[in-house]
Amino acid sequence: MTLRGALKSLAVVAVAAAALAAMRFTTPGYATLTGPIEQSAMIGERAEGRAFGARIGAPRFARRVRAKMIAKSVVRDTEGVWVVVPAELWATTETATVMGAIWAGPSGRSYSADVRVDKAKALVIGKPLQPGLSRRGLIVFEIPADEAAGARLKLSLTSDPRLDTQLSFAATGEGAMRIEDELDLDDGDLHG
Repeated sequence: MTLRGALKSLAVVAVAAAALAAMRFTTPGYATLTGPIEQSAMIGERAEGRAFGARIGAPRFARRVRAKMIAKSVVRDTEGVWVVVPAELWATTETATVMGAIWAGPSGRSYSADVRVDKAKALVIGKPLQPGLSRRGLIVFEIPADEAAGARLKLSLTSDPRLDTQLSFAATGEGAMRIEDELDLDDGDLHG
């Protein structure tokens, strides 16, 4: 082998190594590759994925929520704020149940729909949806007050969707939020 041939071979190996290094450092990780397939929408807009669709109304914020749970009225308070979101959900092709509801705050922290009020009849998460029939109800979160502005509401069939649709709504703007003293989850006006 001549010197010229050896230099060509070395150059080819160097280029290949550089290409592999570039691929190694720019290829997304496994969690990103298998993560949710996000469909974005704004408040009031319809968003539809593989198995379900949704439209959400403007969130309301309160220091306390009241709800009838198992035949008695219960009041829940918080050190943060309650977020009450009116929602309309529907299945697209077969019966589906939306189990994942996440409030993604501007800090990057995420909050699941609250279980402290999970017996309230007005809630829509965890209830079966039928194709062609929409279900209206509420989604409720308990969050720190500083996580209200600039947040996104994310809905999915499971709490950790992989390679499936996640509907993502720009839930709030960047401005100050009006916080009410108390919201009654059984008040039909909240349901949008």
